[in-house]
Amino acid sequence: MSATVTATAGETKTTKNEKMFRLFLLFMMTAQNSTVVLVSRYTRAGVSNEDSYVINDLIMVQEFGKLILAAALEYNATNGQLVRSMKENIFDRPKDFFRILIPSLLYLVQNSLLYVAISNLTAPMFQVTYQCKLLTTAVVSVIMLQRKYSLKQWLCLTALGIGVAIVVLGAQSDSKKDASDSNEEGEDANVQNLFVGLM
Repeated sequence: MSATVTATAGETKTTKNEKMFRLFLLFMMTAQNSTVVLVSRYTRAGVSNEDSYVINDLIMVQEFGKLILAAALEYNATNGQLVRSMKENIFDRPKDFFRILIPSLLYLVQNSLLYVAISNLTAPMFQVTYQCKLLTTAVVSVIMLQRKYSLKQWLCLTALGIGVAIVVLGAQSDSKKDASDSNEEGEDANVQNLFVGLM
């Protein structure tokens, strides 16, 4: 009887630790996504092209930070067996490594294009339009994978699409006004281009 109670207490503690770890990961992902957009936008806005940093350098620093965090999490998950885990999952499986290489390179291209968008859009505009990936993923999954969505899910996706359209249409009128103001002032700073940012 006492062994059963001890086992149940141990399982409860493990479940609680897993929930806390998942909340920690959610917080870290949210913080990372928000700060990358805001810091990138802040550091590139109003800076001339000559003084602006190279986007690929920022991406490499960001990915190196993710590598360190992932190594620390793997070290924790494997109870200090990080090297053995790397050997088993990377070096002993070179085919899997090369299969992942192609999506990784596509991810690098995607990140480069995201920073072009951040340079040409305001931070709120970028965050809203970036959510279009949910809509396009849903449509592509229906067309290519024959996935079915419920009416509630389609309503949510439609609301997302309408919200993005409203923000984009509102931003077009604002960008025309800002362009006329900046032409009058003759600024040398990096000018935002709504069309380039959305493409």
